[in-house]
Amino acid sequence: MENYIPPAEHARKLLNDLGLKRPPVPVEEICGWLDIEYMYGADIDSEALIIKGSKRKTPLIAVKSNEQYKTRARFSVAHELGHFCIPSHLNETYFCTIEDLNNYQENKPAEKEANEFAAELLMPLQWIAQAIKSQDVSIQLIKALAEEYETSLTSTALKVTTHCSDRIAVVYSKSGAVVWFKKTKAFDLHINIGKLSNLSLAAKISQPTSLYPEMKGTVPLEAWTYDIRNYEHLIEESLYMPYLNSVLTVLMIPCDDFEEEFEEGG
Repeated sequence: MENYIPPAEHARKLLNDLGLKRPPVPVEEICGWLDIEYMYGADIDSEALIIKGSKRKTPLIAVKSNEQYKTRARFSVAHELGHFCIPSHLNETYFCTIEDLNNYQENKPAEKEANEFAAELLMPLQWIAQAIKSQDVSIQLIKALAEEYETSLTSTALKVTTHCSDRIAVVYSKSGAVVWFKKTKAFDLHINIGKLSNLSLAAKISQPTSLYPEMKGTVPLEAWTYDIRNYEHLIEESLYMPYLNSVLTVLMIPCDDFEEEFEEGG
């Protein structure tokens, strides 16, 4: 049995083979270099698809048009390139929904792997590590990186969290419920899955009557977890994404004066 190679390794190999060293990564050109036909604005039922193998002389990647979220199209192409480049993805066709493109859970391993490939292709860890060095993670930082790398906010937030050593968690909620979360090793809380607590800012901005697409503030611990700690609050930043009817949240465990002194003193 062959040794498993993580999706990110396949993405890094592709970047290295093509000699790409700075953002934004040109996914359309990559399709051309790999002799893959690329179609944007396709009239398809899924959000994106790839057709490869014996059904076509030239593989095809097709993506729906989305003028409001052009970065979504870039991620969609990178996602389909993952299905093309990861050797274990043997299907001749992959029809990927918007949910698949936000899937970082184990229930659909091929879609999860394609997303991991896409995230590394568009935002190589080595590049991101340099970009976030000595910076606090925030929605504003994630926005700035997403603009520079021409990537979606969700994928950018996940990539930052993968490398960051701060006590933060990224939470993705949709239609008023937490779908998934990713946290750093230093974030020692379990996030509640399911319906958003009314104590959270994410619940407030996802209401139809909300006038604020983005909020930042201090929330009680029980807004996000049932865990009990010596501290009682979290710093929450939440951003509503209307196209997905979802909220992206960054949670941070506050560092009090005692902890700062302890960390500085070793």
